[in-house]
Amino acid sequence: MELIVLGRHGRYPARGGANSSYIVRNGDTAILLDMGSGTISRMSEFIGLNDIDAVIFSHLHGDHMSDFLPFNYMIEYKMKRGERKERVNVFLPETPKEKYLSMTSGKESRFVFDTETHGKCVKVGSLDISFFRTKHPVECYAVRISDGSGTLLYTGDTTYFPELCEYFNGVDIALCDACILAKDWSEKSPHISVKDIAEIVKDSGARLLLTHLPDNEAEIKEIEREARSVYENAELAKEMSIYVV
Repeated sequence: MELIVLGRHGRYPARGGANSSYIVRNGDTAILLDMGSGTISRMSEFIGLNDIDAVIFSHLHGDHMSDFLPFNYMIEYKMKRGERKERVNVFLPETPKEKYLSMTSGKESRFVFDTETHGKCVKVGSLDISFFRTKHPVECYAVRISDGSGTLLYTGDTTYFPELCEYFNGVDIALCDACILAKDWSEKSPHISVKDIAEIVKDSGARLLLTHLPDNEAEIKEIEREARSVYENAELAKEMSIYVV
C-alpha cells in the first residue's frame, strides 16, 4: 500500500504548495483522502479519473474539501462525455449540516454518499477502512486504512483527548495534525501540540509524518525540531512524495 502526499498545508496553501490532500493506493484500488485546494491539479500526476474508487473527507473545513467543488464539475463533464461511467463513492461527516447539504444536494447521479460515524468499518476494493471520532470544533474523523499487511492512520484535525492514544495501536505510518507548538497550545486549541502527538506516536512505534503545516518555513522547522526532540522517527510529510506503508 502506498500513501501519496499531494498537499500538506492547513488553512491555505503555501506558495507552490497545496492544502491537505492525499492518495492511498493499493494495486487497482485508489482513494482520495481529503481534497484541499490544489488536489485536482496534483492528483493527475499519479492517478487517472477512472482510477478513483472513493473520496474520504475527515471533516468539512475548506482546507480539507474545497477542491470537491471543481471535482464535481470534472465528474459531471467526464460522465457526459462517457469517459467515466461509475459514480464515485464519497464518505463524509453529516455536519455542519449546511456544508453537507451543499456538497450532496443534487449530485446523486455522480456520487454515492455515505456518512461517517465513530467505529464504522467499510471496505473499498482491497482496503479496509475504519473511522474514529476526533476532538475538533466540527465533526471530524481519524481514518484508519489497511491492506492486510500495512496500516495507515490519518488523524484529520484534532486536539488532545485521552482516547486518541488507542487509535494508534498496530499502525505502521501515522499521518498527523502537527501545526501548534507546545508553547502555543492550550486546552482551547483546536489542534494537538506537536510534542503531544510525537509522544503518542512514539509509544505506538509507528513512523510519524507531520502534516497540516503552516506556510512559514521558519515555523515548519520549529515543528520538525519539536517533534524530533521527542521522537527520532518523526519527519515532515513531503508533497508529491510516495511512502510505502
